[in-house]
This record gives sequence, structure tokens and C-alpha cells, in this order.
Amino acid sequence: MKQKKFVSLLLSLSLLLSLAIPVHGEEVDAPFPDTEGHWAQSILEEWRTFGVIAGDTWTGAFRPDDSLSRAEFATLLNRIMGYPLIEIKHFSDVPADAWYAETMSRLNSAGVIQGDGNNMVRPQDPVTRQEAAVILCRALGIPEQTANIDFLDAGEIASWAEGAVGALYNMGAIQGWEGYFDPQDSISRCHAVVLLNNLIAAVMTRPGVWTQDVHGDLYICTKQARLENMTVTGDLILTSGVDTGEVVLSGVTVGGDVIVRGCGEHSLHIQSGCTLKGDLLLTKTIDGPLRVVNEGEAPLPSVLVNEGKHTVTLEGSVTSVAVNCAVPLVFRNSQVETLSVSAPNASLAIEKDSSVSDLTIGKEAKGGEVTVEGSITTLTAHAAAKVTSNSGKISSAHAAADGLVLAGTLPDKITMNPGIVRPKDGNGKGITSVITVGK
Repeated sequence: MKQKKFVSLLLSLSLLLSLAIPVHGEEVDAPFPDTEGHWAQSILEEWRTFGVIAGDTWTGAFRPDDSLSRAEFATLLNRIMGYPLIEIKHFSDVPADAWYAETMSRLNSAGVIQGDGNNMVRPQDPVTRQEAAVILCRALGIPEQTANIDFLDAGEIASWAEGAVGALYNMGAIQGWEGYFDPQDSISRCHAVVLLNNLIAAVMTRPGVWTQDVHGDLYICTKQARLENMTVTGDLILTSGVDTGEVVLSGVTVGGDVIVRGCGEHSLHIQSGCTLKGDLLLTKTIDGPLRVVNEGEAPLPSVLVNEGKHTVTLEGSVTSVAVNCAVPLVFRNSQVETLSVSAPNASLAIEKDSSVSDLTIGKEAKGGEVTVEGSITTLTAHAAAKVTSNSGKISSAHAAADGLVLAGTLPDKITMNPGIVRPKDGNGKGITSVITVGK
């Protein structure tokens, strides 16, 4: 039997209240009175304990088989991701005082929900199953994929949704019903939660301590979180909802990547007993500095600075750091084996008591500046850059491209490729002690 369309019978205010998050400290143990025996009961109850969904104020009912509006879907996603309010978007069909107005602006700024050519976003329309796939892929950063979709109605999937549906199909997140996907049917409230559950293992929305193992991806969307003596088999995502708050990991193993989209200057503390098997990806786009502190004895394996607006400070030992954006980066009491820069106009500060074994300035990193108060063992520049060593020490520097400036205390040894312009000192004069190497 093909899934049938559902039509909401209640007012928008009732819909909002039935998705309300319980206030921290309120009773959240009462089960939904209308999901007993429902096929999705266990999943709905789990997501209720996460604080993402709740019953309505008057009856506690969830109404699992009612359809879900675009505004409601946006609200669910915002409770997981905590999108910042960058600017108010004035859609023609979104009243300024609507309960969902701010949320629609948040998701619009994030590129998750977009208006049509008439500046309308249809907030009260039910979300179709193919629309849900597209919106989820945008929200979770899932790239579109081609797929050999084995649904009897695959030909009914709109061209604009094929890549998103294909990606979720390949991931096993959507299976259809009796051979059908029903792409243009509205998605029910329970199906929306189940789809989220197929992609996200757990969400932390309230301040506190998390000690339970998570088999999949764990999303953190609270300003204060502590994870202790537990394992995340997938990715650990610190969403924008962390804002400028603090997250502490103690005795935590993460099988995937740690993705930092939010945190502040007190920030992410990685304490003893932690094992990060993937990359630490810094992608913060909200205002304010970011600080990451490795307090454990073992070095972090890999840190990628991929996006940001303000200064990032790294403390503690790291095996590999890759700078892929021009955010100012400070190394404080830090020991780094390899540091590579691929972004133009990057700014690095290696403070006293910090050391870098091997710094490589890539071909794309023209115009970068490096201030050295600590030490660099080997520096290789494949692009024009200015390196200033005041009280610091550079053992060896090699110019593989024109435009290298070595200001302050010169490195112990300076070499360059044949045929390039000799590196200059801080006064603009060519350095005479440079040795040409290679053919």
C-alpha cells in the first residue's frame, strides 16, 4: 500500500506547541499518550528524551501520523543544529510576528531552506518526502549522489531532488514502503523523526554530562557539555548551538571526525584518556574566537582549520595541522610536527614555548604572515610570504618561490631553488647568506 497524504487538522499554534522543547529541569519522562503500540514508538520516545520533540501542552499528544509543515521541520532542524541568526529575511508569506519567522531566517541564512522566485517560503505547506531529503542533505552537509534507486515510482522524483534522494538511498536512510517512495506525498511527523534517526544517533540539547556510548553520530547543541568515559562510533559534531560555550571531553573515543562549528574562547577541552581516530575539523562561522586545548599526553592526530571568522588558538601537542582558510591562528604552549598552509593571506603566530617541526607554505598561500616567538625546525615556502622571527628560532628555511621575506633574526640556514629571487630581510634587502640548491 502506498503511503497516503496527510492533512493537518490543527491550528499552527497547536502544531508549534506539540513540537516544543521541554525546559531544562522539567519532567520529560512521561511518554506520549498517543504513541503506545505505534510502530515508531521507541524512536519517538528516544528523541523526546533528547529534547528535540515533545507532546503538546494540554494533552501531551504527539500526533505521529499528522503531516509536518515546512516551518515545523525548520524548527526541528534548528533544535539540532542551533543555526545563528545572521539577518532577518522578510519573506512575503512569513508574518513578522509568526512563531516561526526567526527560525525560517536562521535556516535561510544557512542555505538550508530557500525561498522561491516570488520571495515565498510556504511555511505552512506540508513537507513532501523529496523536499525532506533535500533539506536534510543541506542541513547535515551530505553531498548529492547518483544512485540506482530501486523504487517503483523512482521516475516521479523531481530532477532537483534526485541527488539528495540518491545520497540518502545510498546511505540506507530511506527504504520506501512496499517498493514505493511516494516522493510528492507529505511526510508524517513520525516519518520525519525516523528519517532523522537514520542519520543521527543522538542529540545533546541540555547542559550536563553525557556518559552513554553512541553508535553513530552525536550532535551537541548546548552551551555547556561534558562527555565522560564513552565512545562515539561516528562523528562528534559541535553545532553552532554551542555558541561561545564550552565542551569538555574526558576519556572519550571518537571513531569518526570531531567537527567544531561552535565554541568560544574557553572552548573545547580534550582531556586525558581521549582517542580521536579521525580529523578535528574547525569550521566555526559564528562570531567570537575559538580555543582548542589538548590536555592529554598523546598528540591530536590531525587538525584542519577549514572555516572561521575570528582567531583560533591551539594549545597542546598535535601531529598535523592544515590551514585551509585565512583565519588568524595562534599556537600557544603547542608542539606541532607538521604544519601546512594552503590559504592565501593566512596569519600564524607561534608563541613562546611552542614549536613546529616542519612548516610548509603551499603554492596557494601567497601573502601569508608568520610570527615566530617559539621555534621552527624546517620552513619551506612555495609562495610569497613574510616570516618574522623576533625572540624565536628558525633552524632552516627554504625558498621554493619568489617573494619570501625573513624579518628579524635570520634562520641558521637559508636555501633557495635556482632561478628565483633571493629572499629578503625585514628591510627589503636581499639576504647574502642564501645557498642555492638543486638543479
